[in-house]
Amino acid sequence: FLLLYKILYGIKKGAYPSQIAKRLGISKQLINYYLKRFLSENLIEKEFRTSFTKYKLTEKGQEYLKKLKIKLKKKRKK
Repeated sequence: FLLLYKILYGIKKGAYPSQIAKRLGISKQLINYYLKRFLSENLIEKEFRTSFTKYKLTEKGQEYLKKLKIKLKKKRKK
């Protein structure tokens, strides 16, 4: 859950996928895997503002991020 949360949180904060990968110490391929998954689940959508693709959370993605945060808090209390 933690990795999913961190990726979605990075998107929420406006980071580019390559920035998120670098920050989390994971490969760009893994980020792209999750981006495709999130797109297919309508958690994120693409934004084309520059020559780079940016992503933003959908309403569904924002709700999912909140649920992940709650799950992570519960796990930490155990």
